[in-house]
Amino acid sequence: MGIPKIKGFIMKILSITDIHGEIEFSDTMETFMMKSDIILLSGDITHFGGKTEAKKIIENVKIYQSNILAVAGNCDKKSVDKYLEDENINIHGRVIYKNGIYIAGIGFSEETSWNKYPSQFSRKYFQRIAKKISEAIPQNADLILVSHTPPYNTNCDIIYDIDKKEIHAGNVIVREFIEKIQPLVCFCGHIHDAVGIDYIGKTLIINSGAAGKGNFAFLDLSQKPLKPLIIKPIPVRV
Repeated sequence: MGIPKIKGFIMKILSITDIHGEIEFSDTMETFMMKSDIILLSGDITHFGGKTEAKKIIENVKIYQSNILAVAGNCDKKSVDKYLEDENINIHGRVIYKNGIYIAGIGFSEETSWNKYPSQFSRKYFQRIAKKISEAIPQNADLILVSHTPPYNTNCDIIYDIDKKEIHAGNVIVREFIEKIQPLVCFCGHIHDAVGIDYIGKTLIINSGAAGKGNFAFLDLSQKPLKPLIIKPIPVRV
């Protein structure tokens, strides 16, 4: 069948991740949603919810922009992945072509021994997904990667232990994929406090933080070099 093509022009991208069922968006986010060409959702659309909860979120996003592509996260039940597929917006393990740009997705998260979530998979599973995507993308293609989990060992995957020591908790397979393929950009989430940007080679890594708390990222591909804009809510003083 080849790589599916979708109509329209992609230049201005809004990235939303870790909504966790919070469907109200700030005025600032709504403005950027409406002026974007596409909205990319990097998982945890719901907070341990299924199709019904995911549908509420997607329908709310469509009010502002109908051009949406998404992956499910570890806190989404497997029925969320199926719902995204039925809506023809699921890019987990898939590649989409749009006006010279390829978009691929890697959703969910890797299994851990200390936490159990609805959608966790083995490292071998992610190796298969990464291989599938790699084989579908032409060499030296302009690619955007939408990953729920950030790549390992970046500014975007840092957590802290009880002694306040930094620990990198990202996905090793996602990092290896980026090192090999070198996408233009990787939009990710999962680790709410690791808001920021980094680079792996030429690939720009962006973790905008939890959209349920008002965070999002905006990127205009026409700007060279790329200048991502991460928006955080302004704390209200009382």
